[in-house]
Amino acid sequence: MNHRPKKHFLLIAATLVCSFILLEAFASWALVIRMRIAGREPFTRTEPSYLSLINIPYKAGVRLGLFPNLAEFEFRSESAPLPFFAADTELGYKCLPNKYVQTYFRRWRGDTEWEQFKINVSVNPDGTRWTGNCDRDATRNVHILGDSLSAGSGVNDEQTFAFLLQVARRDVCVKLHAVGGYGTPQSFIQFNDLRSSIRRDDIVVLGYADFLDVRNVVAPSRLRETDTFYTRRVGHPPYPWKLPKASLNERGEIQITYVQQRCNENHGYCDQSDPPRMEMTRTTAALINTIAQASPAPVYLLHYDGSADNPLLGYLSSSVRRISALGNDFDYSMRDDVEGFDPHPGPYWHYAISRKLIEQLERNGRVSADAPF
Repeated sequence: MNHRPKKHFLLIAATLVCSFILLEAFASWALVIRMRIAGREPFTRTEPSYLSLINIPYKAGVRLGLFPNLAEFEFRSESAPLPFFAADTELGYKCLPNKYVQTYFRRWRGDTEWEQFKINVSVNPDGTRWTGNCDRDATRNVHILGDSLSAGSGVNDEQTFAFLLQVARRDVCVKLHAVGGYGTPQSFIQFNDLRSSIRRDDIVVLGYADFLDVRNVVAPSRLRETDTFYTRRVGHPPYPWKLPKASLNERGEIQITYVQQRCNENHGYCDQSDPPRMEMTRTTAALINTIAQASPAPVYLLHYDGSADNPLLGYLSSSVRRISALGNDFDYSMRDDVEGFDPHPGPYWHYAISRKLIEQLERNGRVSADAPF
């Protein structure tokens, strides 16, 4: 009996079934790839595997620039009313007094709708940020100077560590002079403007992060970074402000000059190399030491971002009182952000910094439970 026709039929049937399965699998695979590229399904942003047949070609295409990276957010922000900043001949720019609502936006790349996150920012007539109310008979001030971390960029007025310090010590007035984007040269200029009004019983707090060394000398890499930030997060070129640049003369004295922050308007400055690292470190140390030596009130360096091994610390004079508030100085994780809308630290960080600031001031004898500063 001849079974060959039967075997031949089974082989053809099996081939057709396998071909159909493979064709269906390929069609499904191609459809999901297309949907992933189009960003029409949520799993295209959340499914992290690099091992599946879906992710291998998709991730490869993203890396090669063939597909858009739909797993990334787009960000932007705005303030109302406008303007929030104004040019300043000494500081480069300053905040204008008003009550503002700052809105942070984000969306997945390819989406049409933006998520929103809003905060309130109140700027006093003297340009400081509102930190709450001190007692009318308070005779001592705490002056806080620094960058966006000190200023509380991304959090409400009532969530900054300056506000929390004011709540804890109603018998003093907390003055928050810090502004987002400022460096130690701005603190140096602000201190000199405030110097005649600072009393021996006051306290000066300088917010410091390791990354300020590059900012303090207006390093070209800093301006290139600023240019990219404004383009991606703000949607327009940097403002045409001239930023204060600190340097040291032959006698080691501080000199302040000004650099246009727009790369396309500073005659190739942005194309230069950064100063040597040690030169930037020594410049920052000179700014801090000069403030501390000239201040009638104690000066505290609130070191809240960077490394405990920063060489800067070895250049500080004995008149600078350091408060270390780095991540390793806490026995718990305290670094949050602004709900994923902005990388600046959020309210948990500000609370932790306020506790460290109050604790260290008490330990150094400037604050006690029963006595004012």
